[in-house]
Amino acid sequence: MAAGRGHGPGLFRHRHLGKRAPGLPTVVAYKTSWPTYLLARSMVRVKHIAMPNILAGELLMPEFIQSQASPENLAGALRALLSDPQRRRVVRGQLLGLRNQLGGPGAAVRAAEAILKEAA
Repeated sequence: MAAGRGHGPGLFRHRHLGKRAPGLPTVVAYKTSWPTYLLARSMVRVKHIAMPNILAGELLMPEFIQSQASPENLAGALRALLSDPQRRRVVRGQLLGLRNQLGGPGAAVRAAEAILKEAA
């Protein structure tokens, strides 16, 4: 599960297992203070909040935001995910596909090199 809590710098701070367990189907929960949430919602309009969902253009990882991120909702989503091996396989394949599209490790270095090349 990826968890977000609105403490510290920035609008959202989160922890995720993506680097430690690539392709791991996940349930996403984001909670922050209501003023921060309302400010972010007024500035950003996206269909999904989790980066894999944004990149895929579909809901790969169930998202629970603010009051939706209740223990009952999270447990239900996790139970559904754990009880459906076929869905887990499909989501894992889609997540690994996204990872491959992004080019794997070293993306920041490749982006910096591309910027320097364009600036030259």
